[in-house]
Amino acid sequence: MVIPLLGLHARSLGASPTVAGIIGSSYGILQLFSSTLVGCWSDVVGRRCSLLLCILLSALGYLLLGASTSVFLFALARVPVGIFKHTLSISRALLSDLVVEKERPMALGRFNTATSAGFILGPMLGGYLAELEGGFRLTALICCSVFVLNAGEWPEVTGGCVVDVSKIYPLSSPYNPVVFRIGRVIDEKRR
Repeated sequence: MVIPLLGLHARSLGASPTVAGIIGSSYGILQLFSSTLVGCWSDVVGRRCSLLLCILLSALGYLLLGASTSVFLFALARVPVGIFKHTLSISRALLSDLVVEKERPMALGRFNTATSAGFILGPMLGGYLAELEGGFRLTALICCSVFVLNAGEWPEVTGGCVVDVSKIYPLSSPYNPVVFRIGRVIDEKRR
């Protein structure tokens, strides 16, 4: 919904075409460098917990995007979305974990169909809303709301987000990323 409107909104805030292009590219650059970390993090803490956090932080990014009043705030608002909007890849991984192998192709096919429909209908709806007064802000707020609504149905997540990281990556292991050292703190608090 928002992607086709980003350049126009950046220009309305006073950004040059070059700056608008750089801001647009920042999302892809952040995705490139954060995908491995978020994927590893998802393996450690669990798909549901990481998906929930990515959904909520993406919602925050869209809320900030709608509230941005300067080029700097606009660029800053792209950071949480660029780092944490790995919801599609984590959702696919979660589907693969939850669905039995026999039904997996059908489930992933339906998921991809729904995703493609969103990529088709979203820009049309965003373009229509952008023509209204305050349309970009409204579009960003709707995106934020959709993410928040998607985060609402998570009964199994409560209490399930804490994982004993030391069993997956022993603390003495050279493969234990610094990002996941919080597992040691959680483990010590349990004792």
